[in-house]
Amino acid sequence: MQDTDLEGLFATARAQRPMPSAGLAERIIGQADAVQAGFKPAPIPARRRRWPGWIAAMGGNGVLAGLATATLAGLWLGFAQPAPVLTLTRTLSDAFVADAGLVAIELIPSLDTFGPEG
Repeated sequence: MQDTDLEGLFATARAQRPMPSAGLAERIIGQADAVQAGFKPAPIPARRRRWPGWIAAMGGNGVLAGLATATLAGLWLGFAQPAPVLTLTRTLSDAFVADAGLVAIELIPSLDTFGPEG
């Protein structure tokens, strides 16, 4: 038997599609309708309907996972302050102050007017 013979057998099988009788199809459809009539869709609580829309508006599950990961990493770096991060911060701030010849930078000078009088 060759590949062409096998292809011929498949073509013959595709041409002779068995069809169910009309009576069988009607009985199947009738039983399906009877079963479906017994089901009643459960109401979805309003609270559960909001989440899928909110997740889709944010960009999907992958975006939310990335945001959660970045949030946890930021909290960890903020509270733990590993030595290499602290060293890098001191090095960069010392280099900036030395280059600018500044000891302190007043970013919001008018903020002192809101403080307590001392």
